[in-house]
Amino acid sequence: MPSIKAIPDQPLIEPTRRAGPDRRRPDRSPFRYYERLDRVAGYIRVNLSHPISLTEAARVASLEPKYFSVYFKRRVGLCFRDWLFTLRIEQAKKLIASRDLSITDVASAVGFGSLRSFERNFKKQVGVAPAEHQKAIQTRLLTTIARNESPG
Repeated sequence: MPSIKAIPDQPLIEPTRRAGPDRRRPDRSPFRYYERLDRVAGYIRVNLSHPISLTEAARVASLEPKYFSVYFKRRVGLCFRDWLFTLRIEQAKKLIASRDLSITDVASAVGFGSLRSFERNFKKQVGVAPAEHQKAIQTRLLTTIARNESPG
């Protein structure tokens, strides 16, 4: 199985709902504005392929887990678990689109412990199973190539 690591300078997904000062300044995410969240985002970016618990994220933010949970939701607009799943699915979509990897390898690369959990969360968020998404991307790519190669 190929080893895939998150790219450290790749931006994490930005939540659509902004908290605090970010509502007035859409160019600033809560992750850049709040230093604790920025540390957590950096940690997750580097360790995305590993299991990451709320307790771990709280430790990185130097907060108690219970308070971190409230702090995160107030600042980001999502609970930590939902945000992490969203981040992992967004990264999986990028891997599926950019590399020739099996769905199992993609699931592992983005930190899902089981293929079943990955497929369930992917379908819930994207609307189709990962294999269907991969097939649709390949079909679009082949159609684009065929159009570009046809004379006319």
